[in-house]
Amino acid sequence: MSKAAVACDAAEGLQAAKLQAAIGAELELKKCQRQSRVSSERSGLGHLPRATCRRKRSNETTSWISPAGFPSKPHQIPAQACARVGASRVSRTDICSLSVAPPTLPDALTEKANVRLLGDRMRALSLTVPLGGSIVEVGTLTGTLRRYMLGRLKPSRLVAIDVSDIAISMCKKQHADQIAAGTVQCLLGDSKKMLATLPEDSVDLMYIDGEHSYGGVCADLEAARTKVKPGGLMVLNDYYLMETLFMGWPRQASVAHAGRWGVYGVIHAANEFILRYQWELVYMTLHPRNEPDIAIRRPAARSA
Repeated sequence: MSKAAVACDAAEGLQAAKLQAAIGAELELKKCQRQSRVSSERSGLGHLPRATCRRKRSNETTSWISPAGFPSKPHQIPAQACARVGASRVSRTDICSLSVAPPTLPDALTEKANVRLLGDRMRALSLTVPLGGSIVEVGTLTGTLRRYMLGRLKPSRLVAIDVSDIAISMCKKQHADQIAAGTVQCLLGDSKKMLATLPEDSVDLMYIDGEHSYGGVCADLEAARTKVKPGGLMVLNDYYLMETLFMGWPRQASVAHAGRWGVYGVIHAANEFILRYQWELVYMTLHPRNEPDIAIRRPAARSA
């Protein structure tokens, strides 16, 4: 066989392989679309007509207030913390939540000269958290950030909290010596209850990456508020509106499989908290998958 014929056969084989790969990709896409549709229908969100987002009338309504110094409507927050009801509620499983805007942070808070935009959450912590301080991490998962903070920030005490027994078992295994020395605690249970056991005004860094619904984030913020020292930091992970893990791995964790077409509650809860208690905005971080951190500082006055 001539070289030209061999080259032609190779080219035809490559073209056939590409075609087979394209067909396979198309079949996989259709499979994912079917799974997404079934998951959506199971959650009651499949094929929602546009009119469905006109929320049903409810006797429950949210009472709104304007924070001191910010009287305009975009900055209004619920009169009571975590008290969104009726048409103002937001949910991870309700697509209509996308139409409920979070309160806007006014320029007076966001345009201060000392507010920073940083490229990485770990770098941001190393620039803003004092060495040898007290750290609490709500939502520790595999411990990547926990190990970084222990190694770089060298806290006198680090408390890791999670509802996952797997995550806490991993924490205890990885830090057995530090637990024995009293510098690390790995607590299994509801973060609100765990936070309530901490001393007041005792934490230099409170890192919140727990349950991401509005109610979950808001409850964590309220439980953590007085535990942070005056002048201490509170950092919230995933400060963005809609979940981005659309076709995640494992499949059970993906938005499509779980039927979560609504919104994260992080922005709504965080902005309300900042406006209600007048905490200072310190920094935001960038992230290649749009999963930024936002850091806020407790005012020096203990009433905040």
